[in-house]
Amino acid sequence: MRDLQINNEANLIDTASIPFKNVLIEICNEFRLSSCEISLALIDDAQMHQLNRQFLAHDEPTDVLTFPGLEHSPDSLSGEIIISVDTARRCAAEWGTGVEGELLLYFIHGLLHLLGYDDLRESDAARMREMEKKFLEQAGFPYHFEGIDQVGET
Repeated sequence: MRDLQINNEANLIDTASIPFKNVLIEICNEFRLSSCEISLALIDDAQMHQLNRQFLAHDEPTDVLTFPGLEHSPDSLSGEIIISVDTARRCAAEWGTGVEGELLLYFIHGLLHLLGYDDLRESDAARMREMEKKFLEQAGFPYHFEGIDQVGET
């Protein structure tokens, strides 16, 4: 089963053109996962700030937060990914890219965290960036972080 539930109650962005489900399927196939159940919430910076403070004691908004699901096995993936649409818009404007690609990048980043990838050390961050680039480009979106140091940013 490959299930994706998207919570976009605030209607912050039209998600119809963002291939979240296709990317989830690609990642599940790549990692040979028989089951993937992901909940995706698209929220604003105010909500993200509150969650980031509550769960990580960081007094600022961030781009993406991930929470693993209760059930975990080597061939399954479950969890919740929370993305700030405001941060994605701001970063897309700064980088001169589209907000859809930025949101998809955050989604991929969150999935990789749920799979156990981390970005706190340089070597781990480099591997994570390779995977982000691969899946973002497979989905037809440009990757714009070549040569940028982003260790531990999220």
